[in-house]
Amino acid sequence: SKAKHHNHQKSMKVVTPLSLLIIVSSLMIFVVPAGTSSVDCTFGIGYWKNHLSAWPGDFATKVFYGTGETWPHVFDMSACICYWKIAQQYVAAVLNIANGAPSTPTVNEVVAALDIFFTEFTGDPSSLVCTDKLLSFHDTLASYNKGQLGVPQC
Repeated sequence: SKAKHHNHQKSMKVVTPLSLLIIVSSLMIFVVPAGTSSVDCTFGIGYWKNHLSAWPGDFATKVFYGTGETWPHVFDMSACICYWKIAQQYVAAVLNIANGAPSTPTVNEVVAALDIFFTEFTGDPSSLVCTDKLLSFHDTLASYNKGQLGVPQC
């Protein structure tokens, strides 16, 4: 199913009533009717990098926060740079959720925290030093995307 997108300026919040999944981020609102997606699993960053036509909505044309890079180009950036390493797992997690994959409260909290982080980060991505908190966020999303947090990988 295609997610509907609207511009919005709130921090990310996830609401999951029985009939609807709504994700509000600083970029847009995603509305995914429950039960319309057959995707009950997650895909890793390799899948999303190599299957642009499978991306939900219009993420493929969006600019990734203040970087000037498109969401797909995030996967081409060096994972040796902390900012991009975290961004790659973040993009995959957001795509998985927008694609209809179930999430967890912890993943929702990390996605929301990183939405705020990426919104507020104005420096050069290559200058970011990875803190324990950022590495923890990366590890949580990597585990989710790999199917290790209760939601199986596709």
